[in-house]
Amino acid sequence: MATEVSFEPTTVNLTVYKGDSINIRFDLKEDGVAYTIPTGTSLAWKGNIEDSATGTAIATSGTNSGTFVLTGTNPDTFFTATAPSTVTSLLVVGTPYKYDIQYTWTDAGIVNLRTFVKGSITVLDEVTS
Repeated sequence: MATEVSFEPTTVNLTVYKGDSINIRFDLKEDGVAYTIPTGTSLAWKGNIEDSATGTAIATSGTNSGTFVLTGTNPDTFFTATAPSTVTSLLVVGTPYKYDIQYTWTDAGIVNLRTFVKGSITVLDEVTS
């Protein structure tokens, strides 16, 4: 008998007002206990916000871009994801978007990657501008 194992990331769908900043804290837990990110070298959080239909990146995280900022703790038992209003003002109401957030590290010369969160982003038209 085979054991079924799934490493699918948690789905968290977001609804945001166009032009409002995104600032979310994600607590990392596994079986109800705080999950500590593996250690190693070249530790980094990364993620993208993309147009679901075209795959066009709207915002990216990483060393060369600060449009989608991912910050972990030390030790990493939670992380925050932020996108300023300059990013969400680019989103078009009615257009489907998606995002994911990953963690990378190098251990014993092997580059590892784990996607923790993924989801859709629905954009609502702002009322007050």
